[in-house]
Amino acid sequence: MTLDEIKTRISHDLSRITSIPPESIGESTLFQKDLGLDSLSLLELVVDLEYAFGIKVPEEDLPGLQNVAAVAQYVHDRLSSKA
Repeated sequence: MTLDEIKTRISHDLSRITSIPPESIGESTLFQKDLGLDSLSLLELVVDLEYAFGIKVPEEDLPGLQNVAAVAQYVHDRLSSKA
C-alpha cells in the first residue's frame, strides 16, 4: 500500500469522525488544534487504523501522531516492517 493510499484512508476516517470533508483535511492539519479531536475521537481513529491496516499502535507512540502526514508515515513504516 502506498503512502498516498494510506493518507487517503486516514483522511476519510477523520472525515467520518469529524464530519469535515476529506478534501478539507490536509497532511499537516493538527488533529486536536485544527480538527478539535478529543481523546475519545483520537482513540477511535487509532482503533480504525489498527483494524484497517492490521497493525498495533502502542500508547507510547500516540504523542508523535499529530497529523495525517505523521500517521501515514507511521502506518507505512509498520506495514513495511511486516513485509
